[in-house]
Amino acid sequence: MKFLIVSLLLFSCPLFAQYSNISLLDQLRLEIEEQDASGTFLMAGNTADVSELEEMDKVEFLQRAIVSLAVERYSTFAGDPYLHKDFGHGVLRNLSMATFPLSHLNYNAYSGRVEYRNGNNWIEFRPDYFPRIEFDEGQKGTKTLVYGLLPDYPGHYSVLLFSGDNIRAAIHRKVFTFENKTYDAGPVATRFAPKDFLYVFVDGKWKQTSFKAKALTKDLGFSNEVMGFIKSHKLNPGDVEDLQKILAFADGL
Repeated sequence: MKFLIVSLLLFSCPLFAQYSNISLLDQLRLEIEEQDASGTFLMAGNTADVSELEEMDKVEFLQRAIVSLAVERYSTFAGDPYLHKDFGHGVLRNLSMATFPLSHLNYNAYSGRVEYRNGNNWIEFRPDYFPRIEFDEGQKGTKTLVYGLLPDYPGHYSVLLFSGDNIRAAIHRKVFTFENKTYDAGPVATRFAPKDFLYVFVDGKWKQTSFKAKALTKDLGFSNEVMGFIKSHKLNPGDVEDLQKILAFADGL
């Protein structure tokens, strides 16, 4: 079988890299479940270009979707561009909703790509192959990322926070970088600085809003009713669980 995987950058010998690529693909193959799970399709109006499974099997599809990464690429960076503290379990879904469950996954909000890292094996997945990612967050449930969900960020994933009958909401994490100009910086040349932005889908379009109650209630509509609900239940829109309660209440108005 002729593999199309890009050679891992950490290997200098082409032949060694070839066998290492095959080993990595075999490792990923073992982690893929045989049975597909049902799930909801991508939201209508998604702006991203995606690729379908068509006649390819899962392993070949996965093989075409991965790009190798250099292990030391962030060696002079401080801070963290990732959505989660640790690389954990998640499910990749293609446009047909076929599932690719894998461990050692995380989302790089700086590059806008989902990455797999296990030892010295470090790759990213082409988002047009996997437009939906579901991260297992234990007791907190599942965090769903959708590629091209927000028109402001067509080349990145955003977290689908809430999807109701009338209202939807998403959080987009953007990672800024700042040059380190202090004299004692040592090898650190750049620092990551992540920031979350809240969007709501009302009246047929996405709009950026705020985690502050006054701005949020105005953008959701029914300002008096929603603000009253927030105050009576002592909710904080900056807390994700409280925010979901607010959105659910507004969706029912």
